[in-house]
Amino acid sequence: MMFQKNKRAQVAEQLASGGPFFFLMFVILAGIVIGSVLFFGSGYDSRKADANFLNYKIQGCLLNGNLDKISGDFYKSCSLNKDAVENNKIMIKVCKGVSQNDCITEENSVFSAGSNFQACKFIGVQKNKAYLKCTIKEIYVNGVLFSIITGSNQQVTVGATK
Repeated sequence: MMFQKNKRAQVAEQLASGGPFFFLMFVILAGIVIGSVLFFGSGYDSRKADANFLNYKIQGCLLNGNLDKISGDFYKSCSLNKDAVENNKIMIKVCKGVSQNDCITEENSVFSAGSNFQACKFIGVQKNKAYLKCTIKEIYVNGVLFSIITGSNQQVTVGATK
């Protein structure tokens, strides 16, 4: 007597052995998709951190007694890279003897790089992703008030080159 094979069982066995293979393929494909989205997704928003760090560095420059040198070469006396400031969307303004609000519109500043400092006053558009991020601080150096305005609108993208 010859044994007949159960064809239904054979189909079920083939499906059961293919399940782990398809599950593994799904996990690998999901990992590739998630990794691509994370790498090529939106860029880092470091505008506020840039403005804060630059403001901090200028405060340190003023507090370290470089007041006489500032009227000369500001970049050299404060150890700033001139090309990085001028070629990127970075603003610096240092005013002597005036408050923060007056420094924004002040024409005679100790140092100024960039333009449109009035954008630092706009409050309603600060949630806009294309908006300039500013840091405005006042410090006293030897009894003299200095207002420092720094801003950055430098967008950093990941995985793309210009």
